[in-house]
Amino acid sequence: MFLFKKQALKYLTKSYFSSFNNKEVVNIEKILAEDVTVNDWMVEKSNKPQVLDYIQNIFNTVGTIKITPINIFIENNTVIAEIKIELDESITEYVVDIITFNDEGKIELTSQSKGYFS
Repeated sequence: MFLFKKQALKYLTKSYFSSFNNKEVVNIEKILAEDVTVNDWMVEKSNKPQVLDYIQNIFNTVGTIKITPINIFIENNTVIAEIKIELDESITEYVVDIITFNDEGKIELTSQSKGYFS
């Protein structure tokens, strides 16, 4: 298993969040593995086309989305990010996002759980 440097994973993670903030599906597509899986408190989606459809649906549903990383922890090829998500400047969620990268630096798993942290 190839291990990325922590700085590289932190950069990739922040780029992923930035692409969400800007609703850049094309950039998100570039960072996802073909066999990516997304688990969150509402759904589980597997494979890149299903995940991209899910993300596009989120973008179509909200006017604005802002993801702010609060803490980022890295172990091997896994990132644990405590994030604040703001939707349409009226809904705020605190989420823990666990992101696993494959050997090519692509996201193969992202799992989110809602909850407050400090």
